[in-house]
Amino acid sequence: MIHKPFKIPLHVQQLQAVSVRLRPGPIYEEIQEKLKKYMAGCNGERSIDYPISFLPNHEYHILHDLRLFDGQHYFQVDCLILHPAFITLLEVKNIAGTITIDNLLNQLAREIDQNQDVFDDPISQAENLKNQLIVWLSRRCGLSIPVIEFVVFTSSNAFLQITNPDDPSVQKIVRPANLIKRIVQSRSRFPAGITNKELRSLSKKLIKNHHPRKADLFRSGLMTPDDIIHGVMCPYCGRIPMQRQKKTWFCTNCGKKSMTAHIAALHDYYLIFGSEITNKGCRKFLRLDSGSSANYILKSMKLKFSGENRARVYYLDFEE
Repeated sequence: MIHKPFKIPLHVQQLQAVSVRLRPGPIYEEIQEKLKKYMAGCNGERSIDYPISFLPNHEYHILHDLRLFDGQHYFQVDCLILHPAFITLLEVKNIAGTITIDNLLNQLAREIDQNQDVFDDPISQAENLKNQLIVWLSRRCGLSIPVIEFVVFTSSNAFLQITNPDDPSVQKIVRPANLIKRIVQSRSRFPAGITNKELRSLSKKLIKNHHPRKADLFRSGLMTPDDIIHGVMCPYCGRIPMQRQKKTWFCTNCGKKSMTAHIAALHDYYLIFGSEITNKGCRKFLRLDSGSSANYILKSMKLKFSGENRARVYYLDFEE
């Protein structure tokens, strides 16, 4: 049973919002490259939904994309699969090319199109995550339950090579096609340690303690708020800005109209600038001619607010 389905993480959504509103400049290509890598990772995580859907719903609880705090550090888990007898931690890698895992030097080398890149050893990454999770479960839940870890290579265009195939740690490397088999095999190694009721409670506690990663987009100074293009994007042709005409948004490029196109624009504002917005800020970002139009839009969204008159601050809320 999927208790926390996969969705694009907050920091990736932020880059998506920036990518369509960023003025041309040196930072644009860097943002696009980052977004490309993040989306490859997202696609890899999403792709394991199919194989793990064959696990019996009544026995396994599935949680995607958890970011927990162990008291000193945050740690990110791609997928957790909970069972009354054990927990399976998945570190998902969506990397194409010839992949060489050197489990003596603890590194991964990827060769593709005559280019070579070196990454951290994913087996060590998964082991470290497992140890952090074990500590978290002990301190936060008083639980001692076996945790096993797998590194799942999801790309069909990945050719895997192992420098030391006799090392037992390479057994942690799996392909999606045999992932379920490996999980089910592990089940026979452990007796049930917690009840189904405790398992449901643990799932809820893990979700409650999830801390989404939020990017500080302007911290580096390479990009400023002035680099962001303002205006409502046409939901039909993607042109910015649409014009406000009698409570309706009109696109001068394709001629289409929308009553609600401002909601997507304010979602972009939320991702880029944060949840707080004033009438003046709304008017500026949506490129409205009057404060009354901004006031109408903000009130129509039934947002929480504080302050009165010009000092009023509204709080955008797009949390799911």
